Amino acid sequence: LNVETWSVGMTRTLDFRADNEDRFYDIDFRQMQSEPIETVRSLYAWLGAEVSVEFEAGMRRWWQTAAANREQIDRPGPEAFGIDVDGLESLFARYTQRFSTAERDR
Repeated sequence: LNVETWSVGMTRTLDFRADNEDRFYDIDFRQMQSEPIETVRSLYAWLGAEVSVEFEAGMRRWWQTAAANREQIDRPGPEAFGIDVDGLESLFARYTQRFSTAERDR
């Protein structure tokens, strides 16, 4: 796996983003998993749109159905692919510093 290439891509994306912050809206994966409706409602508000009652009901139905059908998968850690975790931390430190908080990472 070419982790260095991924790191360069992430750095370029962060550089582009730094000059265009108003064009980005961040959704934390864990928040989306725990509060999907509120997360989408917040995105729509940022876009200047409203979430209709029908749309919200559809999201709730889909989320419940998808959760019931979601297969649990054991995901191997980076070590299983020969990736050095300490190396990952240094390569992606800028991303981690930008998007991680102590509260979120618990």
